[in-house]
Amino acid sequence: MGQIPRTLQPSLSERHFFGAELRRLRERANFSQARLGAMIRFSADLVRRVETADRFPSREFVEACDKALATGGALIRLLPLVEGSRANEGMRTASASAPPTPEPCWP
Repeated sequence: MGQIPRTLQPSLSERHFFGAELRRLRERANFSQARLGAMIRFSADLVRRVETADRFPSREFVEACDKALATGGALIRLLPLVEGSRANEGMRTASASAPPTPEPCWP
């Protein structure tokens, strides 16, 4: 018996939206994560992690999913949004982890 799928929240970010769309298309094709993973030569765990927005998808992953799910390019058209959010997230992470700028000490 399979696990209960985690509820997705597509409005949280572009990555969450992509994951929800991937799941919707996969379920429409009546594929399990394991079956899709085998078809695209990626692990079922990666499929799960992309669907739940725990991982960013690579271009190769997205192209393979588009082909296996016969989406007509629906997922690859979303890739620029996901890549843009990755760049923005990287900038937020970098600025959040940067050491604080020391304040000048004037006598």
